[in-house]
Amino acid sequence: AKERAEAEKRRQEQEVVNAFGTSGLERRPSMPNKFVWRVTSPAGLTGNVMHEYRIKDTVTKTKGISFVMGQTHDAGDDIVQAILFDKDKFDEYQAAVWWNDNQHHFAAHQRKAEAAALAARNAFAQGKSAKQALAAAGRAVMHNNQMARIEETRANTSVAPG
Repeated sequence: AKERAEAEKRRQEQEVVNAFGTSGLERRPSMPNKFVWRVTSPAGLTGNVMHEYRIKDTVTKTKGISFVMGQTHDAGDDIVQAILFDKDKFDEYQAAVWWNDNQHHFAAHQRKAEAAALAARNAFAQGKSAKQALAAAGRAVMHNNQMARIEETRANTSVAPG
């Protein structure tokens, strides 16, 4: 029985590493009752705390989950930048299982921020001003939004093989 318990513990630890990498979930002194999983790099976001806020999980409606929202450069889209897991409802393993089951919901958020960050970095590398870099980031986010809408339309109009 002891060997089975140890094997299960190792399996769960591996599940956590597979979900969150070797650095795992963040623990922040400012949020002692939360595990934090950063979904989106802050590089594509405004960084303006006036545009950051928390909301309850509106995607899966799971109790004990909340999102830290941020705003993309220029286009001003609100996206999930981090997921907060309440420690009284989730241990690291349960958080890993939830993330593995739900990470597909956040792919669009990640693509938007990555596109904005890349566009801004490229504009700076070309010697453009901060204003021009922000405009490039905004155009990248708008393009990403258009592509997402096209993909969604295609998915919704696809005919199942008969």
